[in-house]
Amino acid sequence: MKRTIFILSFLIAFSILFSAYAESTIMIVSDPHYCSPRLYQNSGLFIRSISQGDGKLVHHSDLLLRALIAQAEAIHPDVLLITGDLTFNGEKESHQELASALETLVSHGIAVYVIPGNHDINCKSALKFVGDSYTTTESVTADEFKEIYSHFLGDISQENIGISYTVFPAQDLTLCMLDCSFYEPVAYTFGLLDDNRYSWFEEKLIDSESNHRSFISATHHSVIPHSSLWKESFVILNAERLSSTLVRHGARIHLSGHLHIQHISEQDGLYDIASGAFSVYPHRYGLLTVDDHHHITYHALPLDEALLPEGFMKESEQWFRTTTQTKTQSALMDANIPDPEKTIMLEYAEDLNLAYFSGALMLHDPVWTERDGYHLWMQYSDRLSFGQYLNQILSEASINALSLSVP
Repeated sequence: MKRTIFILSFLIAFSILFSAYAESTIMIVSDPHYCSPRLYQNSGLFIRSISQGDGKLVHHSDLLLRALIAQAEAIHPDVLLITGDLTFNGEKESHQELASALETLVSHGIAVYVIPGNHDINCKSALKFVGDSYTTTESVTADEFKEIYSHFLGDISQENIGISYTVFPAQDLTLCMLDCSFYEPVAYTFGLLDDNRYSWFEEKLIDSESNHRSFISATHHSVIPHSSLWKESFVILNAERLSSTLVRHGARIHLSGHLHIQHISEQDGLYDIASGAFSVYPHRYGLLTVDDHHHITYHALPLDEALLPEGFMKESEQWFRTTTQTKTQSALMDANIPDPEKTIMLEYAEDLNLAYFSGALMLHDPVWTERDGYHLWMQYSDRLSFGQYLNQILSEASINALSLSVP
């Protein structure tokens, strides 16, 4: 009897030990754009300014951050990766509050790793809003970023590689966080891979390949274009060098953000997964698993509505629709189109833009080209460039932007 109990205990312990190596789970978030509420409290000017933007729910980023922490605690992945644009516009106070919240996950046994985006370091647009006015507020330097997020960075072995590092969540998995953002002396929108960072990156890739590890890299900007509409400033300027190196050494998965669009692009067997902005409805995060056979699966999921105040998701969706409507109405304003037709066109533009950004728009889905709104936009496309935009995103939608399986 004692021997049987011993054998059962051994088998259970062995299965637990094996499972730790059999599958690694990575939770992926991009573009949370956290903004400390103390930087805009009771400011009508702040709300008016972001309402003219791209649908980020910045004025509720504190609620979204709490929900993200709760979501990660419920899933309990091995790793949470945040691929840049951690803050609204690089405010030091926002960075400090975000880092403090992420400490909770580390204390619960979840490793957290971050890289900066174009909104995180040396930002001239770091502002504090008071009533109907604003003043500049302190941003952070690269060294201050490293100090604030010291618990969420791997070993940065060289000074000339930016905030880049590798970590090993499992013995057969390399995660390479590559900083391609350009923020000296001030932040720029574009991403760039210089020779020093490229040489370092290739060295890590070769090391991973020679040790038969799965290799997953992450940058803020994409390495493969996701659309002809979103190439300039959204793809690393010398991305072909990086993507071809990944392909040459057998890498299959690269993670990015920056676009705010949930999308997956493929080139020569390499997949660039652009995570939709967590700050934008439906507040998606990704779950990626790697098993001991190097099989990788990925799913993009919306934030659990139960973790948010009642009605939050409806408010968030309407916020995104309103920002789309603002842009569309200005396009329609001077066009000689009957009001009933304008109403149909506005509704169609809202629906299509929402589907595109959230990753729900599927390539060659006939439901979008059969609607009256589509025919009206095409009818007036000679005088409305927004109609050409809608047609373009229909032609460049992903086959499946929400899931992926790579053997």
